[in-house]
Amino acid sequence: MLGIIKLKYHAFLRKKDWINIQLKIGYSFLFIYYLDRTLNSTRYFCLMPSVMNNELMPLSCMELMFAVNSAFVLLLLMATFSIGGFLLRGLILVLNLYISGFNEHLLYGADSYAFFLTFYLTLTPLYSRSRDFNLGRASIFLFKLQLSYIYICTSVSKLADPVWRSGQALYYFEILPLWLASFSSIEILGYLICYFVMISQILLAFLLWGRYRKQVFFLACIFHGVLAVLLNLYFFSALVVICLIIFLDTKANT
Repeated sequence: MLGIIKLKYHAFLRKKDWINIQLKIGYSFLFIYYLDRTLNSTRYFCLMPSVMNNELMPLSCMELMFAVNSAFVLLLLMATFSIGGFLLRGLILVLNLYISGFNEHLLYGADSYAFFLTFYLTLTPLYSRSRDFNLGRASIFLFKLQLSYIYICTSVSKLADPVWRSGQALYYFEILPLWLASFSSIEILGYLICYFVMISQILLAFLLWGRYRKQVFFLACIFHGVLAVLLNLYFFSALVVICLIIFLDTKANT
């Protein structure tokens, strides 16, 4: 019985066009993400260095950012329902690069993943239209490489941080749930959690390329799901998982 279930599970994974699934889920979630940013734009502006240094941002700049974000949300909505072609993807690419210029000082890690995912999704249809189209294949490979690079850099930066090495990182998180904050002062627990996160990130960077990448992807979903619940990083964790879907597509490796 277990053998039959296992065979059906692997057959299900092989039949799925994970690139197109990622395309649909990606555009849908990016629409939600940037809509939230547009409706709560003041919260993001408050994190800019100019605001943190008590320098008022010109009203015209804030209005321009709101207008650009609104137009970007509309384009993402059109892309979600496959309205438009190369022109639409070109506009999304241009606005994505433009918005990233505004957000270069923002502190949210989700912004980086949203930028990478949007940039990659504009090139994905090139691969979907022709399996031999080199630009599409290259974009997929480089996107995978970028995700692994982010994992490695994140893990190494944590290892270089005395706060993480000493296991005290949880103590400095101001967004911890109350029940977890009460445990953050337990030295051995904080130590184990910090090193578990660092080791998991470095392992994911390499194991997602291996033979058992589907199983590793499932573990990565659990890992980021736990981080989302513990640290309230829901947008960030969801964006990372959506990005990692590309590792499920075996056709992209051929």
